[in-house]
Order: sequence, then C-alpha cells, then structure tokens
Amino acid sequence: MTHSEIFKKRGWLEMATESGQKYYLVKNRMLKVPDKTLPKVSARDVEKLKDLEGEERDLMITALGIFKGKLL
Repeated sequence: MTHSEIFKKRGWLEMATESGQKYYLVKNRMLKVPDKTLPKVSARDVEKLKDLEGEERDLMITALGIFKGKLL
C-alpha cells in the first residue's frame, strides 16, 4: 500500500521534518491520532509552508503543534 493510499484510508500519516521532528500529516486536525504529543499539520498547512526553507519549515511545524494549528 502506498503512502497516498494509507493517507486516504486513515486520514493521517506519521512524518518527520528534515531535522527529525515527528508530526502527523492529517486531512483534518480533528482526527484522532495514536500519539497526542506529536503536532498535527494539515495538508493545507503544508501547502502554505512549501516556500519555506528546511529550518524555517521545521520551526513553523513546531509552532503549529504548540498553538494547535491556529498559527496560519
């Protein structure tokens, strides 16, 4: 099963930033995920962050986790 198929079926994937920080890529931030301590980042948020460099993107993903996705 491909990552795309898993994402469509479950609604989330466990991912990692370039610096190794783990997070969940989710269709909807309301979805339940196995580890509540990891930040949830929506596919829409990832699209907004696409122009940022690695460290900047990692920092924004961390901030999204801290502020429960209410940053952008």
